[in-house]
Amino acid sequence: MVEVFAGSGNLSKEFANIGWCTRPVDIETNSIVQKSTDLLQRSNRDQLCAAIRGADVQLVHLGAPCSSFSRARRPDG
Repeated sequence: MVEVFAGSGNLSKEFANIGWCTRPVDIETNSIVQKSTDLLQRSNRDQLCAAIRGADVQLVHLGAPCSSFSRARRPDG
C-alpha cells in the first residue's frame, strides 16, 4: 500500500497494523513518514511511479495536500 500525501501517516499505520506492507510518501517527516519526498521534483515523481509499477502494490491512496505550503491554499495557486 502506497499512501501519497500521507501527512500524519495514520492510514499507513493502520494498514501496517493489519499486516500490510506500507510506503507513506510526504514532504514532511514524522514517526511514520521516515523520508521526505518532494513530489514537485520530477526525479521523485519518476521514482515513485517506477516503484508502484515495479512492486506488488495492491492499493495507492492519494490524499489531498492540506498543509499551508500547498498551492491549493494560496490565493495565487
